[in-house]
Amino acid sequence: RGWITKAIYDGDTIVGFAMYGYSEEKDFFEICRLMIDHKFQRQGFGKKALSLIIEEMSKNKQCSEIYISFEPENYSAKKLYEEFGFENTGKILDDEMLYCLKI
Repeated sequence: RGWITKAIYDGDTIVGFAMYGYSEEKDFFEICRLMIDHKFQRQGFGKKALSLIIEEMSKNKQCSEIYISFEPENYSAKKLYEEFGFENTGKILDDEMLYCLKI
C-alpha cells in the first residue's frame, strides 16, 4: 500500500508523471495525478499511461475500484476516463468531479 510515483517518458524525454495507489485518508484506490506536459498532450501518452496504470493497479487483489478526479471543465480528461469505463459517482472531491472504474 501507499503511493507509487512514476515519470512518463517518450524515449529519453520526460513528458509527464503519474501518482497512484491506496489513499488511507479516503479509504480507496485512486489515481491522484496523471499529468502530461501541455507540449506533449494529444499524442497518446495519457491514454497509454492510463492503460498501464489500470493494468498495474488491477493486479492488486484488494483493488476492486479505482477512483480519479478532475476539474469539471477538463473535457479532454472526462472523455479519456469515460473511454476506459470510469463513471461519474455524482460526488465532488476538492472541487473536482469524482469518477470510479469498477475492476
